[in-house]
Amino acid sequence: MAESAVVAVAPAQESTAPRTLRWLDGFVLALTMPAALVATVGYSIASLGAWHAVLLWGVSAAIAVVANLAYAELAAMFPEKPGGIALYAAEGWRRYLTLAGPVASFGYWFAWSSSMAVYAGIVGDLVQAEWFPGETWTWDLGIVDVTFGRLVGAAVLVGVWAANVLDLRPTLWVAYATAAMLAVPLLVFTVVPYLTGNWSSATFTGHVGEAGG
Repeated sequence: MAESAVVAVAPAQESTAPRTLRWLDGFVLALTMPAALVATVGYSIASLGAWHAVLLWGVSAAIAVVANLAYAELAAMFPEKPGGIALYAAEGWRRYLTLAGPVASFGYWFAWSSSMAVYAGIVGDLVQAEWFPGETWTWDLGIVDVTFGRLVGAAVLVGVWAANVLDLRPTLWVAYATAAMLAVPLLVFTVVPYLTGNWSSATFTGHVGEAGG
């Protein structure tokens, strides 16, 4: 009777995504959120009034805290995955509903793409108003009107795409530079009004639900 061969099998090693970022890098990347708030808070105050804008952004911040806690928990559950809300949704729901992954991917893509388009449009309008106020021409292409501000916004989107395609490190360098610049208006908005005595809650309004509001 032939002797059975014994084959040694090496234990499988758990693969984990490489950690190349420090906590400070993650914090700086997250500063894009208050930067977006600084760019849009004026629009929300003009549309809603100060008190209702405070309520809106306060609720948004509370939802963001809960979402970040859930995101951190998911990241701890799947340390071998590179991350992403759509990926976590697919991993968590695939034994129950495989459609959850594609739906989450579409939802994440749609929300992120639309917000990027809004921010790029705001950047284009600000650049035109500040440095090129005379560029008011319009090209009517039928399904869309091309303006100077929209061309600037499109250039911004292409630049963001190129930075992400190249590598995360150049994006991080830009994030550090913009975070340093962001600290200046944040300091001005949060401290200077108290020092000058110009801040007063009496100037706050709220006109949601008013006629024409």
